[in-house]
Amino acid sequence: MLTDEIYDEIWYRPGHVPSMAGVEPRLTDGVFLTNGVSKTYAMTAATAALTGDQSFVRDCVSVYRGRRDEVVKRINDTPGLFCTPPSGGFYAFVNCAGVIGRRTPSGDEIRDDEDFAAHLLESRRVAVIHGAAYGAPGYFRISFATSHDLLTAACEGIARACADLS
Repeated sequence: MLTDEIYDEIWYRPGHVPSMAGVEPRLTDGVFLTNGVSKTYAMTAATAALTGDQSFVRDCVSVYRGRRDEVVKRINDTPGLFCTPPSGGFYAFVNCAGVIGRRTPSGDEIRDDEDFAAHLLESRRVAVIHGAAYGAPGYFRISFATSHDLLTAACEGIARACADLS
């Protein structure tokens, strides 16, 4: 079994990210772990990542945690949406079941998460990925690996897009 541990350093809970082999020790001999530097170090230059000052990672995780907390709060303050704070990485999966079945100002029904993602893009120029693309219908994914200003604008756009629904 191949498992990708690319987000193992971007973790907000105490301790380490659980791996397949750590969760089920009987799998140890059959698990091949992979990793990389592109997510942890926000770069592709492995030499600098491996030999440089590691405080960058702690600083980035702190910034991501603040962005995560802000996005989750704003999402949870938006009627029809709910988000559990992610434990790691820099994406949030937002439950949008509360807006399914509602109608856009033009009268189109929001039938699923894909329709809602399209509504966000068309009405407020906010790009998210519909959850069904990840096997999670009724959700959408939003990245918080961008600036505070862009996240604020995106969350405000999401809230306005939800308020526009009837």
